[in-house]
Amino acid sequence: LRSKLEQLIRDAKDYDPDKRFMAANDLCTELLKSQDEIDANLEKQICAIFLTQLDDTSIEVQGNAVRCIKRTVGKIQESQVSDVIEKLGVCLVQGKVEFRDIYSTCLKGLISDVPDSYSRTVTSTMLPMLMNCIRLNDPQVKEEATDILTELLRRFSAQLYGSNDRSDLINAISALLNSDRPSIRKKSTQCIGAAAVILPQSQLQNLVGWLMQSITRAHDKKDVYTFIQAISAISRTVGYKLNNFLKDLLPLLFQFCSTRGLSIDSPEIDMQHELIEICLASIESFIRKCPREIVDHIENIFNLVFDLISYDPNYSYNEDEMEEDEDWGSDFEDEEFSDAAGDDSSWKVRRAAVHVLEAIIKSRPEVLAPYYSRLVEKLVDRFKEREENVKLDIFKAFSSLIKSILVGDVEAAHSDDLSLPTLVRTRSSAVVLNDEVPMIIQGVLKELSSKNARTRQGVTTFLMDMSLSLPAKLNENLSLILNEITKNLDDINNSNLRMDTLIMLKRLFRSGASENFHDIFGVLLPHIQNAISDEYFKIAAEGLRVAGSMVKALPGVAQVVRALFPLVLNRLTMTDIDQEVKQASIYSAAIILSVSASSIDTRDVRRTLELINDRLKNEVTRMNCLKAWIKISLGQTDLPIHDTPEITSGLEEMRTLLKKSSRALKLSTLETILAIVKKYHIKSETVEELATELPVFINDSDLHLAQNALEILSVLLEKYHRISRHTMDAILANMNTLSKSSLVQGGALSKLCQAYSSLVKDAGIGQRELCVSLQSNMQDVHRHGYESTAQCIAYVCLAQQTDYLNGFLEECVKKLGGNSSQKQLSALCIGEIGKHLDLSGKRQIDKALIALFDTPDEDTKICASVALGKLAVGNLTNYLPHIFAQFHVEAHRYLLLIALKEVISHHFDRMVPYLDTILPLLFDHSDSSEESVRSLVAECLGKLFSVSPDRICPQIEHRITTGNNLSRATIVNSIKFAATSKVSAASALEGIIQALMTCFSNPDVNLRRSCMLSLNAVAYNVPQAIKHNVNAILDQVYPETVVKQELIKKVDLGPFTHIVDDGLPLRKAAYGLLETLLDTVPEKVEPNTLVEHLIVGLDDPSEEVQMLCHQVLSKLSTWGGGAVLGALDAIVLPLRKNVEKQLKLINNKQEVERATDVLRSCFRCVDTITHHLEADSNMNFREFITYISSVGDLSSIMQAIKSQRETLYFA
Repeated sequence: LRSKLEQLIRDAKDYDPDKRFMAANDLCTELLKSQDEIDANLEKQICAIFLTQLDDTSIEVQGNAVRCIKRTVGKIQESQVSDVIEKLGVCLVQGKVEFRDIYSTCLKGLISDVPDSYSRTVTSTMLPMLMNCIRLNDPQVKEEATDILTELLRRFSAQLYGSNDRSDLINAISALLNSDRPSIRKKSTQCIGAAAVILPQSQLQNLVGWLMQSITRAHDKKDVYTFIQAISAISRTVGYKLNNFLKDLLPLLFQFCSTRGLSIDSPEIDMQHELIEICLASIESFIRKCPREIVDHIENIFNLVFDLISYDPNYSYNEDEMEEDEDWGSDFEDEEFSDAAGDDSSWKVRRAAVHVLEAIIKSRPEVLAPYYSRLVEKLVDRFKEREENVKLDIFKAFSSLIKSILVGDVEAAHSDDLSLPTLVRTRSSAVVLNDEVPMIIQGVLKELSSKNARTRQGVTTFLMDMSLSLPAKLNENLSLILNEITKNLDDINNSNLRMDTLIMLKRLFRSGASENFHDIFGVLLPHIQNAISDEYFKIAAEGLRVAGSMVKALPGVAQVVRALFPLVLNRLTMTDIDQEVKQASIYSAAIILSVSASSIDTRDVRRTLELINDRLKNEVTRMNCLKAWIKISLGQTDLPIHDTPEITSGLEEMRTLLKKSSRALKLSTLETILAIVKKYHIKSETVEELATELPVFINDSDLHLAQNALEILSVLLEKYHRISRHTMDAILANMNTLSKSSLVQGGALSKLCQAYSSLVKDAGIGQRELCVSLQSNMQDVHRHGYESTAQCIAYVCLAQQTDYLNGFLEECVKKLGGNSSQKQLSALCIGEIGKHLDLSGKRQIDKALIALFDTPDEDTKICASVALGKLAVGNLTNYLPHIFAQFHVEAHRYLLLIALKEVISHHFDRMVPYLDTILPLLFDHSDSSEESVRSLVAECLGKLFSVSPDRICPQIEHRITTGNNLSRATIVNSIKFAATSKVSAASALEGIIQALMTCFSNPDVNLRRSCMLSLNAVAYNVPQAIKHNVNAILDQVYPETVVKQELIKKVDLGPFTHIVDDGLPLRKAAYGLLETLLDTVPEKVEPNTLVEHLIVGLDDPSEEVQMLCHQVLSKLSTWGGGAVLGALDAIVLPLRKNVEKQLKLINNKQEVERATDVLRSCFRCVDTITHHLEADSNMNFREFITYISSVGDLSSIMQAIKSQRETLYFA
């Protein structure tokens, strides 16, 4: 290798330029591919060759030398990098003037490509050299050095940041602001913006103060422009650090934004316009970087930009003239010598004003309400803007406005039903927007007819956003823009325009049926047909989606189906097409078959199903095909495919998919099979084959899969009645095991009981046989297992009215005197049967259950109390008085409360006649020393609340504010259950909020925690009940997010001390409530205040609190991004601190799982901030991201999270 390199070095000095070029190129290649360390002397010679060739007479050799230095800088030794920089610096100053730009380009390439590990060497060598160049008298050297310095400061800001005195640097750059050369002044302002990142706060403040003084002292507009440009550059990089200057800086900027007295004939008019533009750009940066502090100036900013957005002194917008010649405006836009392209620079002012508006809309959406009407009217009025770029920005700003105001269906704005999560930021704003839609459409219509492609694209994108937020209103006015829409679809030279138009139509059709659709489908059909047949796969795929949505919106129109379905079927038949088109064709075909199959020939229907079955075999399209089968099976029409080969082959392929390892695939396959067997008749052989696949899913390892498998079994038994005994035995064995599991509950338990009932009614299996098998192997079964088994037995006994039921009940009563296992199961069986069947004819059965209250086994007691409650559910009149009568026995009260809870849970709506008896009992036990008793009381009170709020509410409100802390906490907890009940009385709950607020002043930790948990439940389930008290709630909750030393106790355990933090539950409840408020009433939450408390929580000693804060911060990033961006420096510090802590624990086997969970939570938050905010401009955040990427363990976790997010995004 050495001899080869030496020969190449000699060749690089050859007289032949081609030989020099190739030798240098080969040297670079050898250097890059060599795995061994090259001799330092040889490496020095190679670098010297590259540097020498920078002065070569051949331009090709020079350019190649620049590329070689750039490529090899990471391969050569650090000392050689320093030498290269020094030599390039000398060349920059002393070299030939005509080669100076080459030296500059080489230094910039070196900065961009040098490894991070060389940062100290690069900065320590290059920074002094560049500062010396800046101080020279040669203006060209100054300009090149300033440009290079800017790149250096941007690339290595993290390494240069610190407390070092940077006065020399700032003084050198500041001096350039007074240069006579405009190019130097401009580059020096950029350099100041880059340097601001590395300055200590004190020096940054001094710099900004000096710039403000310079602005006030300057007499020349050019000087003012330069100084404001420097402030603008600083605001873009570290604007969040200038919050203390806003009260003085903004009025100063407003002063230069005035257009009064400006003469369009003045030779300085362009400079005036650029000055206003740079002032507005600075204001925009401050809005984005200091969203909290800017709120005091919002009104002044709005007044300013509302004026400037219409500033167009060179043009008179005469509506009459425009009406006389509609095409004149469009032609004007295409003129080469338009004002915007020539002398008129006023468009810069209007564009900057629009950007300011958009910054406010995105950063502080909650302050828009007072200005909303003016804002909408002003933006619509400016649709007539004559300059293309400004017009596009106006449409973009309007889209942002719609997105910031509307979160969901705007029709909810006209409804008083606010039981759903908040759908509109401000109701009045949504109403205003609805009222303005006709005016918006009129304004849009003029622009849609423009001959300018970019304008039409911008308008169509705006309409696409409207179709998502206001589909109903846009549908009403669709006929007005129909002609222009069809022109968009005919524009074969503009794929993006066609795509956006198709997406808009898809959203409108998906929004639901509309009378307008019947009037316009004939016009749209040919264009949709053309889109489906288009060669560009994205257009074809979107056309297919529109076809499906159109047929669904017009299900009874055969003309639409006959026109579109053959094209969809043709696309479905093709195999050599893009994957997206395949998936879209499957989707569209399924939609059409599900709503309009009667309009399609049977042969085409069967052919379509054959193709879908064929696509089931493809790993990429199988999930789409499963969804297609579900859509078809759940559709409005009954396809003529009962007992057909298409059904059989489809189910056969699905049986194969059930054997795959993917849980998601198995779940989707089971759901598809269930939909098919419910809708269509299948062959007996297929029934048996399906049944053989079910046992493996009937277990407690995955209850969702078990639920679907059991439901399939019930449907098969109900429709076909026979499954082979061998298969049934396998299924029954697994069902019996599942019934005894302590995990089975909810939907899985419900389907299990139904399956047992089907075994009796449809499969003909005897009740005795099933009951005996259910009661076998009850050893080591948990109490919850007894409860689920009892439910299954009850369904078996009640499936058919036979003599077996009476005999079984008598047997259960006898077993109440048996062993513990028999007592528990028998009592629960009596209760489950009694819940469905009145057992009042069985005398003394309730007394037999009450007698079990005195047994020593706790589980038996609880089973008896649950059974007594369920027995009363079957006959309230007979059994409920017996329960009340037993409350005089103190030892039985807890068990009787359990029984009472069962009754109230099932029949809370029938409790009104018993309230006078129940309420005193509950209130008397609200201060019990037993927490389990208090929990039962709270649950019962909560469920009764909605039965008669007028009677219960005053008593609850009174008891929240009086009594001991245990009683108050119990009553407060009852509000949580009231809010989560099926019927929540919003008005009554709203009246209790004030009483709840009094609990925050109580020193009892449990009472305050209970208060926050109840408020959380109200905010989540009944947000309208708290909407008028959110600010008062936040004022009380924020103090609870802080660690309180008085609640931290140290317990001396001898060799070590254990720390108990009694305030931790409080902080968790507080952040949980803040998250819910942000979800349900975001417009009431001031984002900047929330960020301050999240920063405190991110540094909380509890990892649980940290993870809660990660979630809240992620959600806030998508809604109040400006507040997050402004506080990013303070956010990064605790994030990094805890990441470094968890990194140390990740190698500890005992801590690895917990540490990984915390890191995942943190990185999800970081990824959300990166994805939704412009966080790259923050030096600390950028350095944090670099740190994560540089550590293998951290980088792998972050990459997994990014992949997961992208998968969800593109799903």
